[in-house]
Amino acid sequence: MKVRAVINKSKKDKGGLCPIKLRVSGYGTRKEIYLPGVKIDPKLWDASKQSVKNDKMLTLRIQNQINKYKEQINKQEALDSPIAPEEVHSLIQNKSSKINGQDLNAVEYCKNHFVIDLNLSYGTRKGYSSFAKILKEYDAKISLDRIDLNWIAGFKEYLVKKHKINPYTMSCRLKTVRRLVRHAYEAGKLSKYPLEGLKIAQAKAYRQFLSITQLRQLLAYTPKLNLQNTYNAFVFSCYTGLRFGDLATIKYSNLSIDNSSGEDEIVLFFTMGKTKRQVRIHLNKSISNLIDRNKIALDEPIFSFLKTTDFDLSSDKLAMKIESANALANKRLKEIMKDADLPEGYSFHCARHTFACVALQLGVDLMSLRDLIGHTDLKVTQEYLKVIDSQKKNAIEKFNSI
Repeated sequence: MKVRAVINKSKKDKGGLCPIKLRVSGYGTRKEIYLPGVKIDPKLWDASKQSVKNDKMLTLRIQNQINKYKEQINKQEALDSPIAPEEVHSLIQNKSSKINGQDLNAVEYCKNHFVIDLNLSYGTRKGYSSFAKILKEYDAKISLDRIDLNWIAGFKEYLVKKHKINPYTMSCRLKTVRRLVRHAYEAGKLSKYPLEGLKIAQAKAYRQFLSITQLRQLLAYTPKLNLQNTYNAFVFSCYTGLRFGDLATIKYSNLSIDNSSGEDEIVLFFTMGKTKRQVRIHLNKSISNLIDRNKIALDEPIFSFLKTTDFDLSSDKLAMKIESANALANKRLKEIMKDADLPEGYSFHCARHTFACVALQLGVDLMSLRDLIGHTDLKVTQEYLKVIDSQKKNAIEKFNSI
């Protein structure tokens, strides 16, 4: 009987990642088991070595699962009682379901399965790390089997009183709790799912953006020399919707000239850092002056937020550099807004919201906007429609004062 890890390329998600499954085969039959939460880029999978390139931790997780099945097979053969693949899986599942939930500390489970999971992005892991700290503050000894609806009620009360969180953040925190419990249940570590019936109120995030009038006001402003790079990048994002992480890493080599329409147009083609989606954007004339045409195709950042040597760092260290650059850019943006006589409460991400809201006001359809902004889910794009509708409603309500 054989046990191997196999990548399923037919189930590639929108980010280009494929799930890994164990294939147990023997006696003319086989059983396939998907490993929960394990998805990788097909290019990184080494089938001969049964490993993920440049990811020792994920390889170890996969090898541990393979060994678990091999040990059960060897045990049955030693007892001279060979069994079929389906029976091997059933034995392991039954053994797993008997694990006492009290041995599964929620804080440690969060750290072991999410915070240190290098298959997740740096930002996602940082979010789980922040959540683990809050969970430890509230109930350091809570085990996964005791996280029920009553516990959730107490946790919600704590988050409001101690952390004074808004409805959107509350929704995110509760979804994280549910994700932890669901992960443990699907991995066979809990015999029953303790959060059956949990309802999490949907809450929308507050999306701050510049109006068309304010955007024109910003374009009429001339920044100081030390603010020029930040200003150019912010305006560029207002016209393209790029996240700061992408603005910091796109290079002139991501640009090309397209003259298929009869005149030269600059085209930006890159892979989004967050969603891994490939995006192609024709840059309009309004921001062409932000691009040095003589540098097109060169391996040089368009906006100088990072040093050239930063691009050779590991993904985590590069993410930390981007995080620091973002913080500094937000400080400079505050100065820009003050000098331009605009509200000072804007962060760099507001440029992305500005692009989406202005695009809708100018008549861009939702499907086109989704592709331009790089959303994987149309529902996320539709949230911007609600922002615009809310703005229209507020405008109409002003007539009540007449």
